[in-house]
Order: sequence, then structure tokens, then C-alpha cells
Amino acid sequence: MPRKPLSGVAVMISVVSYLLKIVSLCVSLFSDRRVPAFPKLILLFALLCIAAYIVIPIDVLPEVFIPWIGLLDDITIASLIGLCAIGLFLRLCPKDVLKEYAIQLGIDEQ
Repeated sequence: MPRKPLSGVAVMISVVSYLLKIVSLCVSLFSDRRVPAFPKLILLFALLCIAAYIVIPIDVLPEVFIPWIGLLDDITIASLIGLCAIGLFLRLCPKDVLKEYAIQLGIDEQ
């Protein structure tokens, strides 16, 4: 029997839930001593870059022209930095440790 498509609200809840699991995975891995310092430094550097960008943004689209578009580019750039850093962090973590925490959090292996 085919599955019924999810409504927009259900999809948003699913996405937010998955993102919270990924954040929890990163926090668990960051606090684990088996994960080397280099991946942790990448994640810290990315957080520092995001904080610096929020404090002193380099506007691709200044808020002067269209106020909400300028804010949207700030959110987009900060999100891209964060997503790239998380992806690199997860790739550089030891696979056995990553798998252990992913299983604990109920994250599908992909």
C-alpha cells in the first residue's frame, strides 16, 4: 500500500526533528575523546566565522534596497557555512564512533 504524502506542517516537523538529531550528534561527537582535535577545530572555526558574520555581515544584498531580502542573504550565508562545517566534521570523525552515536540517536545511516 503506497504511503500518503505528508502535509507541509508534517514535513517541517520532520525536518526540524532531523536537524535537532544532527545537532545532538555533533555535540556528542564533539565531547567524545575518541574524535581527533582537527575535526573539532573545523567546527569551532565555522562557529566563529558565523558569529563574526552575524556581528559584521558582508552584505551581498544590502538591507537598504529590499529589507527582508538583505536578511535572507545573511541567513543563507550563515547556514551554508554551518552546513559545510557540519558535513566536513562528520566526514572527518572516526566512522565507528559516528556509527555508535547515530545508532543511539536513531539516525539512519546514509
